[in-house]
Formats: sequence, C-alpha cells, structure tokens
Amino acid sequence: MIGIQNRNLTLSPASGQTAKSDVNNENSVSKKDRSETIKNIIKDKIEVSIKDISVAFSDCSEKTIQRELNDLISKGQIKKIGEKRWSRYQLVASS
Repeated sequence: MIGIQNRNLTLSPASGQTAKSDVNNENSVSKKDRSETIKNIIKDKIEVSIKDISVAFSDCSEKTIQRELNDLISKGQIKKIGEKRWSRYQLVASS
C-alpha cells in the first residue's frame, strides 16, 4: 500500500492553460460591478441589446450578461422589451 505524505498537493495546469482560480482572481469583474456597469450602459443609451452590452465586457460571455440582465429584471431595476433576438432592455423609471 502507498501512503500520501503531503495532503496539500497542488496540480499545475497543462502548458498553455491557466488555472480557473487564477483567471477569476486576476481578470474577472465582480457581479456587483458588472451589474452597475450594465445599468450605466442602459442609462447612457436608453435602450440596449445584449450585443450592445457585450462590447463593454471582454471577460464574460453573452450568456453571463443575459443572466445578469435576468437578475436585474427580477429585482425590478430594468425591464425587457421584445422577445428572443429582438429583446431590448431599459431602466425602470424610478418613482
């Protein structure tokens, strides 16, 4: 039987790859910052699509942006106009 002496074993990624935790720590924008940036983009342009927003983010996918938009919709901060490819987003008028 073989015993393991050191339980704090660290695996390095294959050549040319970056460990996921390294990417998250170095390049990612926090969810709060991303939401604020999205709201500022909508505020500046009045009505936007996911494509319009994705230009501002090089570190996340359109799917991630879509999740952020859905979260903002559920919080009542923005509203969605249209369906599927023709969806546009606007800030909800504050009372």
